Amino acid sequence: MSEKLGNLFSNRPLPESPPAADAPPPQRPGSVWRWVVPVVLFVGIVAAIAWVSQNLPKGPSSRKPNSDPGVPAESARAPDLKFLRTRAVWDPKDPDYLKEYEPGVEGHYDFPFINSSEQTITLGFARTSCDCSKLRVAIVPPPASAKLEEGLAKEPYPVDPSWTWVELPQHDTQGVDVPPHAGGVVQIYWNGRKSPGSALRLSIRMWMQPQGRIADRSFETLEVPIIMVAPVVFSPDRVSFGPIAGGGTVQEDVIAYSPTRDQLPFKVDASQTDELFQVKLLGPLDATALAAFQDRLRAAKVETRVRSAVRFRVRLLEQAGERQLDQGPFLRDMPIELEDGTGFSKPTVTATVKGDVEIGVPEDGGKVIFRPFDARDGSRKVVPIYSDGASLTVDSKTPSFLEVKLTPVPKESTPGRAKWLLDVRIPPGTLVGALPEDSVIVIKPAGGTRKVRVPVVGTGGQG
Repeated sequence: MSEKLGNLFSNRPLPESPPAADAPPPQRPGSVWRWVVPVVLFVGIVAAIAWVSQNLPKGPSSRKPNSDPGVPAESARAPDLKFLRTRAVWDPKDPDYLKEYEPGVEGHYDFPFINSSEQTITLGFARTSCDCSKLRVAIVPPPASAKLEEGLAKEPYPVDPSWTWVELPQHDTQGVDVPPHAGGVVQIYWNGRKSPGSALRLSIRMWMQPQGRIADRSFETLEVPIIMVAPVVFSPDRVSFGPIAGGGTVQEDVIAYSPTRDQLPFKVDASQTDELFQVKLLGPLDATALAAFQDRLRAAKVETRVRSAVRFRVRLLEQAGERQLDQGPFLRDMPIELEDGTGFSKPTVTATVKGDVEIGVPEDGGKVIFRPFDARDGSRKVVPIYSDGASLTVDSKTPSFLEVKLTPVPKESTPGRAKWLLDVRIPPGTLVGALPEDSVIVIKPAGGTRKVRVPVVGTGGQG
């Protein structure tokens, strides 16, 4: 037995000495496969899931409410109905023009079509790019359908009062039948909700098929490009007069125009004007002035069609008789309105009234500016004020929670230039968010009627 065991092991090499304790273990040839195999399996599983998700039939929950699981996928077949136009053109001389519509105002566009075949074609509404749009259809019998093309040169499209219109819901199988050699008109109408300046490009997908032959379905896309605009626009939209010195007078004309309305029945609220702030309605622009104004807008790259416009004159006087504008920033909206009650953003009139009182440092623009602060802690701002020597007092403050103290600084004053410190505090827990736009401190020089308005701005945050 010992001889057999000796023969068994005598030809094997003796083991090498054991490796040092800090030497890395020798790499086994099969160690690479330990991570290669799992990676390959993972990639294979992901590929299989992707194939299944793309090729298996979708469940009912993944389809729109009015869809039919038996409807085939879209094909490249030529449309069974001939649409005489597939894109709305508002001006044949300017095909790229986007017609302007006010938000909340319904509009429509007509797309005539003809069935030139010898069979009845079913027409349906597949989908739309905007839920603000709807469809209705009028079917025109063969004798009258031959004249549908004549109306393409007219805008709006001439619709016969005798036509019967049928609402066409968005549905995969419900549609209207168009007899052989008949025709009709698809009317797309909408009520846009986008903000002024936003383009609304409606895209309507229509399906059609020989009656009862869903497998032979074809498609056509109808497009309506429009743009949303405000009912009235101002040029300029803000009147900035800049500084006004003592006894100064400034004025500027403002034009209010509309791309959508033929008349602008404006009126001025006289209760908000006086001899220092004057706003006068000069009247509508005549045809010549209207054309010149539109050319000026085009030159400024404002692509619009002006249907009506009126002119205002805004005049600001630093002094009239015994009255003077309050010193400091002037900020007022033009006191105008439309007689029909339509709302719009009014132009703001701004100026800086110069006087004998100097507020803060030049970069603050005569304001008390609070940098963002924690509302729980409140905030404090001290602003230097210089006067011509007159004594100053705080006349009023808005909002009421502001704590205001005005203190003279005799050591830094001279007989002709007195220095004061305006100490303004926002108490802890009184302001979360921005101060109201009308936040202001009004200072009154002793013996004078002219007041100094010091706007206050700032924002309190939570934590």
